[in-house]
Amino acid sequence: MKPDHKKDSVHYLKQGIELLENISDESFRNNSHEHFTSGVGKHFRHVIDHYTALLECLGGSKESINYDARRRNPRLEEDRDFAIETIHTTCREIEKLEYDRSGLRVEASPGTAETDQTVATESTLQREFQFLTSHTIHHYAIIALLLKLQGYHIPREFGVAPSTLRHEASR
Repeated sequence: MKPDHKKDSVHYLKQGIELLENISDESFRNNSHEHFTSGVGKHFRHVIDHYTALLECLGGSKESINYDARRRNPRLEEDRDFAIETIHTTCREIEKLEYDRSGLRVEASPGTAETDQTVATESTLQREFQFLTSHTIHHYAIIALLLKLQGYHIPREFGVAPSTLRHEASR
């Protein structure tokens, strides 16, 4: 059975909605805890911005995907209801996509470069959803920690990679 990273992305985005529906607006916007300066809202905005970058390219408004030069929407990190609404819309847009698309152009800045030049590579939609799923889980792990520091109980599987869950279940 072929993995479906598009469905995985939707699954994890919906997991994020469920979490967001169970926290306060204050916790969502909190960026001034003694242990962090980039809170839950900023991490959700970051995740959503990455999906938006992909969808803008696929929709034809941009000719390549550049996650480094993504549009950053500050309302997503300040307005929990807007973030939830945007994630719902993102899921609907993802579900409409044809899955086996190739020839996507992805641009990225080299990690150690001192210039603003980008390097372009060719990718597929499956590969981009594989990246976005992993990226989402990574940020969910940070979000889980941030919320635990604020006293929330977070579901065990939130922010944990599927391979880790399988490994732990096999012990």
